[in-house]
Amino acid sequence: MRLNTERHIAIQFFDNTEFDLATFETPLYHNTRNKEKLEGVKGYTYNLIDGKFDRVKFSKKDIIKEEIHDNLDVKKITMPNVKKGSIIELKYNVASDYYSSMNPWYFQKSVPTRYSEYNIEIPEFFTFNKSMVGYFSPHIKKRKETSMEGFRVFTEGWAMTDLPAFEKENYMRPYKNYISKIDFELKSIQIPFGAVEYYTKSWEEIREDLMKFKYFGGTLKKVRSAKMADIVEQYESGSDEERMVSIYEHIKKNMKWNGQKNKYSRTGIAKVLKEESGNSGDINLALIYTLRKAGFKVDPVVLSTRDNGMLPLTHPSIDNLNYVIAAVQLEGKTIYLDATDDYCPAGILPLRCFNGEAIVLKKEQTILTKNLKPLAKYKSVIQNKLTMTPDGTLEGTIKKTKSGYQAINFRKAYDRADNEEAFVESLQNKHEGLTIKSHTFENVIDSYKSIKEEYIVSLDDKTEIAGDLIYLNPMLNNAYSENPFKMKQRQFPVDYAIPIEETYMFQFDVPEGYVVESMPEGNTIGLPEKATLFSYSAKVIGGKITVISRIKITKTMFMGDEYEALKEFYNLIIKKHSEQIVLKKS
Repeated sequence: MRLNTERHIAIQFFDNTEFDLATFETPLYHNTRNKEKLEGVKGYTYNLIDGKFDRVKFSKKDIIKEEIHDNLDVKKITMPNVKKGSIIELKYNVASDYYSSMNPWYFQKSVPTRYSEYNIEIPEFFTFNKSMVGYFSPHIKKRKETSMEGFRVFTEGWAMTDLPAFEKENYMRPYKNYISKIDFELKSIQIPFGAVEYYTKSWEEIREDLMKFKYFGGTLKKVRSAKMADIVEQYESGSDEERMVSIYEHIKKNMKWNGQKNKYSRTGIAKVLKEESGNSGDINLALIYTLRKAGFKVDPVVLSTRDNGMLPLTHPSIDNLNYVIAAVQLEGKTIYLDATDDYCPAGILPLRCFNGEAIVLKKEQTILTKNLKPLAKYKSVIQNKLTMTPDGTLEGTIKKTKSGYQAINFRKAYDRADNEEAFVESLQNKHEGLTIKSHTFENVIDSYKSIKEEYIVSLDDKTEIAGDLIYLNPMLNNAYSENPFKMKQRQFPVDYAIPIEETYMFQFDVPEGYVVESMPEGNTIGLPEKATLFSYSAKVIGGKITVISRIKITKTMFMGDEYEALKEFYNLIIKKHSEQIVLKKS
């Protein structure tokens, strides 16, 4: 039995900015028993020259093969002689022994699509679940039944016309979650006169299958590992929370994630503890087992990461699950752990985990949870205490406190730098006119504490002196100057993933011989139900100016009909952040 996928592609190039669309990459999987083959490649490039079409044929000799790993090759086809005005046409077939797994069909692309059609012929022995994603409805062809070699074949088809380009914008999940596509997952096979074999089942059956599977539940059974026993023995003292955190930190710091996301352990817990590296399934299943051996009640939680797409709403799906984390029951609370990220403290998950429902695999039941929400914010507090020299240079102290995901980002950037001096230099180079004279950092290593930064600085381009007047924008380098939302309308949700809280304070001594001519007015705006809040205040008391700007995004997802209001919210922030203080010689 084989799965044949035939593609027929035609693209016209109206400008010279999308020539990457003339290259096609086809992944081909293989193992000792099954393989995929690229067959029947035919392609032409058409150009209009002196009123006549010139046709250049693609040569199969130009197919490039790239070996990705032991079980995956990629073959690349680049159409020849492509330029502005070209039309390319390509046909090919992929023959696969993996007949139970079909790739999704993407109707929508990064450029406008005039027409996209997908037809499928399915023998009567196979039943697939279908799921549609996107904001455009296809034309559905009438289902047909034909006969082939004594059994029935059902033909279905879907088509879409005049689709706009799929545009990426800030604060959105990866395109797989929203781009118009159709996906198939094998539900069952019934060989003639045989029993029905079900592949897509209820969540309860999926739990049972996972817990029986050698590379999932099988790895959580009896494991002989001296290293694991040493870890448990090493952290026998202290409170339960202290012991849990210590075991989590030990696994996190001593096991290197290879970057591969998987719900399964490919090597087994004993081996991965010995080798101290593995995929996400290796590491987090090892964490689950070690915590269990230490006496904790721990359940696996399986999910689909943000870059993998959301779980379909129409049916349970094991194929869409690509990740596993740990859920620890401790003192009446559930604490979620993922030991793949070196910078996340216990209870704080990487952003990739927040993607709708997660499935908790308890001993006797599965629980679909929508409560896998971030426990931390993206939070920062910036305090400026500055004075002005006669030439208009601002001097003083900038203090910053970063916590939650903002602190995680700081630590990642800090560790990427060659050394601390290089890190500080990169901060200085981001802002023209900024000179950092000295600095101190606190809690860089301790991920359970907020980052504290202090800089002694001078800024020589933030004031404008015009006769008796001095103009100064108190937001300095922290103003919102560009709206992150630029589309006229947006159909898919705005997804922040985590709450955001930014506080900015500016304290400034009015120079001797000057008085405040004008100040920005205070203002408070926000969206309904405290979804967002922006407050701005500016005061002068006893020769000191104090400006405070606060931005809070408490709601993490906004639907398409809220887009205009959210966009206007940012416009108002930008307008307020552009306002200046005016000083005048007294």
